[in-house]
Formats: sequence, structure tokens, C-alpha cells
Amino acid sequence: MRRKFLLILALGFLALAGCEEYKYTIEMRFEDGRVVRKLIVSGFPPNTKHPRLEEIYGKPIDENTFEGSFAEELPQDVRGFGRCTYLENPMGEVYIYHERFRGKDEQAQDLQNALASVDKLLDLAIEWLEMELGDHPKFAQLKTFCTTQLRADLKNLCTYAWLGSRTMKAESSEAIFRILQYLYEREYFTLDDIARLVTAPEDERVYFAPARNFLAKKMGIESEKAIAKELSFLANEENLLKSVEKFVKTSETIQRIVKSHCEKEKEEAPTEPEKIMEIVMQYYAIEPDIFFIDIFPANDQVNVALTLSHAPYETNGQWDEEKKQVTWSRKIRRKPVVDIPFLCYAVFVQINETYQKELFGKVVLEKDKLTLYSFWYMGLTDEQQQEWDQYLRTLKGKSDLMEKLKAFRFSDIPEPFKNSEGELLYLT
Repeated sequence: MRRKFLLILALGFLALAGCEEYKYTIEMRFEDGRVVRKLIVSGFPPNTKHPRLEEIYGKPIDENTFEGSFAEELPQDVRGFGRCTYLENPMGEVYIYHERFRGKDEQAQDLQNALASVDKLLDLAIEWLEMELGDHPKFAQLKTFCTTQLRADLKNLCTYAWLGSRTMKAESSEAIFRILQYLYEREYFTLDDIARLVTAPEDERVYFAPARNFLAKKMGIESEKAIAKELSFLANEENLLKSVEKFVKTSETIQRIVKSHCEKEKEEAPTEPEKIMEIVMQYYAIEPDIFFIDIFPANDQVNVALTLSHAPYETNGQWDEEKKQVTWSRKIRRKPVVDIPFLCYAVFVQINETYQKELFGKVVLEKDKLTLYSFWYMGLTDEQQQEWDQYLRTLKGKSDLMEKLKAFRFSDIPEPFKNSEGELLYLT
């Protein structure tokens, strides 16, 4: 317990050492309206088998390389969801690639659950402090601080950690430093506390004395020495453990929870503090990482490259003109609860210049205009597409092209494709 407590205090000053890092390299290209996808995995122990990947791709090229061809929905090889949409019509072709890697999308619910957990755990902590200090005439001042300022501070820290874990790089310690800055500004610890922690990390007094002093000040007492007897439950690790065990076994709230659980599960009430707290955590649906921080995060490197003939007109990746690739790269956590998904997207168009120039004398549909047109065209029935294409062929060389286009009517125009005047919706 001592080392765990020490680790929490020193978190911002430690290098965040992770487990072994796995690397996923994804290379893709479009062929005949499909996506050819190659996955290369590395960093795994020698002779590691990948049965899930073999189920997706079939027999690997070698023990670390897999390749397959996919129509629309992409494989969940690194976990997530991806899709490639291919739209084709005489004006050109549109390719839309978008893929989510890992992470969780239930962001609002995660934060709501964490804030609720803060309330529940703090209520138990206040009950514990009341067991130890409730008889002191100035305990009411400490209780007021806990129920107001401390509650607000913990929820702010929870929100800080939630935001940081989902928006900052997986290997960054910025969220931790933000939390330490927040606590320091509100005098939860001093620089002297940190100095003593670094110089004498094995001395119990390093982390118990500041805790006693903090509680004393929040009770309106200048020094913890004035109430050393009342604060003896924080004198050392042994006293703290005894206090927590006593609370776990005597708390009316905890006893009520354990009784309800045991009656429901038809079990005997446990006596070990650890098992009792497991029931309490389960009852309150409290996750162990309510502050969204991986002390030793396991990160994986994901590199994605999509080969195209020219740059996409819309993407959040980087275009490499020499390699003719749009690329993405990011470290993502193996544990999805502390990450928003790693998202990659690109929209690429291949204009049929010959057809458009023959029809209009120049290219008029490109980029987003061609994309919108392609979705409109896709929404037509086969008969309507044929009717529209045949009509366009009759307009080559006409000087009043736009008037002719606006005058066009399908033989049976569905409501979604016309405005209140009966004009073709896309062209008005």
C-alpha cells in the first residue's frame, strides 16, 4: 500500500513506462472499386500466432504480414470500424475512406459515471473521517470543506483527466501535470512535500505528515501537532490500515450494502476488508480508473498509408507527393476506456475530364461538387440514371446548356428530387 500511495503522489515526476509496444502498419490502395489492404504487425514475441487475423485475412504472406481485398466494410484487424464508399458515374469517381481505431464512443456516459463514482467514494471517505474525527468540535469545518470544495475539486480533476486522456497523445504526461498544477494552486501539497518525497521516498513521514497537516488546516487548526492524538490514525501505514479495516467492518453504509448483496446472492457475509470493498465497488458500479489515468499505459503504434494517384481534397492525414500516399500515425492505448477513437479519413475524386469537357466545354464538377453529384446520382433508380445519361448526351455543344438542364423532367419525378416548382432539385 505504501508504494502504491507513493506512486500516486509522484505520478507527474515519473517516466510513464509502458508494456511492450506493438506496431501495426496498414497499407491500402484502391483497385476496381475495392480496397486492397495489407497489415504488417511487429513488436510481438517471436513465433506469436495471430488466429484472429488469419480468420480475417486467410493464410498470411508470412508470419507477420496479412493481405486481403475488401468491398466496403473494412476488417476490424486493429479493432474499431472502417468503411470505404465508392461512387461511380459518367462525371467521375469518388472514394471516401473513414476508419476508427479502438477507443470508446460513449464519452458522455463515461464522464457521467465517473462523476457519480466521485460522489459515492467521497461520501464513504467523509463517513470514515467522521468515524475518526467526528467528536472534535471543529470537525464540522472539515466536513463542510469535503462536501463542497473537495467534491468540486475532485470532479474538476476527473473532468480534466477525462479530457486529457481523450485529446492528448497517449505518451504525453500533460494531463498529469495539469492535475498537479491544479492541486498545487489549491494548496493540497507544497513544493517542500515534493522535495521530501524525492529525497526520502521510503520515509513514512514524507507522505503522512502532509496529510495530517492538511486535515488540521481544513479544520481551522494551525498545526497538526495541536491535534496529534486525534490524527494518530494517519501516523503511519499500520495505523491507517487499522483505521480503514475498522471502518469497512463497522460502517452502516457498507454493512447495508454487503447485507443486500449477500441476501441477493445467497452468500455468507465476508470478513476480509478486501472482499467487502469489492462488493461495495460492484454495488456502486465504480470502475477502478475513474480518473481515466493509466499509470503504466500499454500503447500500440498504428501507421496507416493510403496510396492514391493524387492528393485527396479532404483529409485529416498528411499527403506525401513523392510517395503518392496520404498517411496517418498515432500511438493508441491498448485499453480503450481512456481514448477517443483514432480517426482517419480521406475523400478522393477522379474526374472524368474527357466526358465533362465534351459536355460542358470545361470541368464543372470536381471535389465536393462531384461528391454531392455522385450521391445524388446514386439515389436515382437504374431507369432514372439511364434516362438522365441519355438526355445529357443530347446536350453536347448546346449553347443554352443550363436552361436545358433546368428544363429536364424525369418521366416520373419522385418528390425528393424536385422543388416546389417541379424543378430538378440538384440543379436549382
